[in-house]
Amino acid sequence: MMIWKKTKADAVGTDEIEHTENAVLEAPASKINIAKELLCRSEGASLKDLTDATGWLPHTMRAALTGLRKKGHAITRFSIEGTSHWRITGTSPAREASGNDDDTSGSGNIASPDASAEGISA
Repeated sequence: MMIWKKTKADAVGTDEIEHTENAVLEAPASKINIAKELLCRSEGASLKDLTDATGWLPHTMRAALTGLRKKGHAITRFSIEGTSHWRITGTSPAREASGNDDDTSGSGNIASPDASAEGISA
């Protein structure tokens, strides 16, 4: 794999590029992946933990939890000292039965407006 990276010389305005064979670029972690990492911990994560880590508002984080459930993650809610926590406990039985391991499960097909009228004769 060939990766090109800028050198210090680029900072002063030259166009030199250093070629390295073994350099690895790490993509920044997505917010949903950060949330999933927190949810996989044995103690799970509180809403405050999740919103602090992602910068999302509480209603957005709750919607993301719903999205993860729709994608087949089994998420349980429990209480620690009166505070709700969530934890990913595995995959849902429906996801396991389908054998679908990608993140597209749960995304249904949306019929076009014309599709509903196709079976109707005038």
